[in-house]
Amino acid sequence: MLLVPPQYEFLGTSACQARATEMSAIFHRCFCRSPGEQWPVERFESFLAYGHAMAIATTDSIYSTCCYMTGGDSAEVISMATDPLYQHKGYATVLLRHLCAVWRTQGIRTAVLVVRQSNQVAQYVYRKCGFIPGASVHGAYTGTLAENGIKMKCLL
Repeated sequence: MLLVPPQYEFLGTSACQARATEMSAIFHRCFCRSPGEQWPVERFESFLAYGHAMAIATTDSIYSTCCYMTGGDSAEVISMATDPLYQHKGYATVLLRHLCAVWRTQGIRTAVLVVRQSNQVAQYVYRKCGFIPGASVHGAYTGTLAENGIKMKCLL
């Protein structure tokens, strides 16, 4: 059962840029595990200089966000994050399903992503949205939490 409030909206890249500090804070809470590790807002802003983002939000909060690239008839999810306060409530599912629908209207036929092998929750969300697991990606994640990834693909 989805617990997403009815008053949410989808933010496109420009709106995400305007709320870059909030977006960066969500990525920090989701991905920074080591003491002193940061996810600076400049990192998010530099990605948006050449990439795209979409978020599900209200005027008060951003719940879930997805950074992605497009080219030709394909899209690649670079990173997806849901604020830990709002995880397991359906935000990521609603956002990714909406994004896949938008991509279809833009003529995009396939979407791909790489997810950590250990991230079973994310894999479940991606499968619900039509992504099929494929090959293992050796060394996909590096640093203190190095791990292999799984490539997933969705035919839109």
